[in-house]
Amino acid sequence: MKYKINTITKLVYNVANYLVEEKDYTSTYNKIRLLTKEVWNIHHNELLNELRKLDNSTADYQLFWLECLSWPSKSPYLKGLDGMPLFFPYSSLPSDFNGFSFHDSTIDSISVNDPREVVLHIKLDSWDYQKAELTFYNVGSCFYQTEEGTIIENLVHIQDFCILSDGEVPNISFALKHLKISQVGTITDKRLFYFSGSESSNTYGSIYIFAENWNIETM
Repeated sequence: MKYKINTITKLVYNVANYLVEEKDYTSTYNKIRLLTKEVWNIHHNELLNELRKLDNSTADYQLFWLECLSWPSKSPYLKGLDGMPLFFPYSSLPSDFNGFSFHDSTIDSISVNDPREVVLHIKLDSWDYQKAELTFYNVGSCFYQTEEGTIIENLVHIQDFCILSDGEVPNISFALKHLKISQVGTITDKRLFYFSGSESSNTYGSIYIFAENWNIETM
């Protein structure tokens, strides 16, 4: 895995510093995606840490890497950006979670079995299954944030939440700029999952879960 992670960081560095020949951009982006897919689910922390080591006062290499995954074009333009909303399409991150979609499904309720295990009870918008239990393990933090920025930490009160977008976002500083997180230390090594949508009261917001892993059971 270390070789693959080192290869990713080298390729991202080459893209960011114009060290890739014109004819090789497409194959370079494709290789970054493929290797990221192979290492992400287990070794996401190691990858992000190695990318962070390349940072300097004018370059955020975690962000360069994300741009390489998202937009296969020469020299991604990153200057002047002040943050990306988490409802932005992050499906380009090739994680196991982003292989699913819960669009137009409904979170009936949320159970917190203990502070480190959260279960979403979902009514699926699917021809194949009616319901799902989506469990997150070793949770470092979870909360609901309204459009206005209000934080609600007790998720058990959320019911009939219609999911408009969902996915896994790389847990990088750029993605976290829109969140109000009180204890950063509990989430630094976690994966970040989100569900944006509306409750039955037509209030809009997003559920954010920082967890080590996840599992789904359909019925």
